[in-house]
Amino acid sequence: MDYFILLIEIINLNRTYFNLTDEEIGITHKDFSSANKCTATAENYFVRSGLLFDRFGDKEKQRTARAIAGEAGAGKTRAEIKFTGRDLYADTLIRLFEKGGIYDILEQADRQTKKYINTASVSYIENPEFNIIEIIFKVG
Repeated sequence: MDYFILLIEIINLNRTYFNLTDEEIGITHKDFSSANKCTATAENYFVRSGLLFDRFGDKEKQRTARAIAGEAGAGKTRAEIKFTGRDLYADTLIRLFEKGGIYDILEQADRQTKKYINTASVSYIENPEFNIIEIIFKVG
């Protein structure tokens, strides 16, 4: 794990605002401009962690389960995933939380960690401005 991601893990910050482009900052800041235009995304938390999705199939579900297992193993109870488009974000919210797909992911995560993840209890926080779902799970 590199220093940047380790630092985020230690201080347990919301990752939404780490290494945003100017365009992304402009979503929540009117008339934003910067002296040094930022368009690079390589250092964005979601890109670096493999949690920025342009689809949500089996591979993406497995990455989500690994992220949850990793967070649980570190004593955390939240994991975030991000989507490249609003439609995919909205569709995934429905598939995970209205249709119950999150429970299979929690079961996968539970098998990947020595910590017990409660596979019957989960909540989430929506962030439609940035297409982020924060998954909140119980450990122990």
